[in-house]
Amino acid sequence: SQIFYYSTGMSVGIVASLLIIIFMLSKFMPKKSPIYIILIGGWSFSLYLIQLVFKNLQEIWRCYWQYLLSYVLAVGFMSFAVCYKYGPLENERSINLLTWTLQLMGLCFMYSSIQIPHIALAIIITALCTKSLEYPIHWLYITY
Repeated sequence: SQIFYYSTGMSVGIVASLLIIIFMLSKFMPKKSPIYIILIGGWSFSLYLIQLVFKNLQEIWRCYWQYLLSYVLAVGFMSFAVCYKYGPLENERSINLLTWTLQLMGLCFMYSSIQIPHIALAIIITALCTKSLEYPIHWLYITY
């Protein structure tokens, strides 16, 4: 889908540009900077900062809406231009590879989102079986 392609490309561009900006700013910080605390703290500290930003997102949006809107529009437009230049996938192999990758990621997310592993495996097996049963049921309907 072209909508999925362009929206995903723009979202990845916006998030990736934030990471690039953080990396560039870390080069200008002194040696004993908070960036090293973030690197040492790992995901837990990063998730705390993300939670803090989301907690204060309404205040950030109200005070700095011009900067936030201009950043999202500028980076979104550049990401859209890059996606438009390369165009959506047209090769059947690439489309199948993307489809299988997205389905595998979905199964991994399903497994990691359920706390009881046996139930997670049962749900994944059920999902795989229902996907596999789609074709025989369709063949039986055509035969009938």
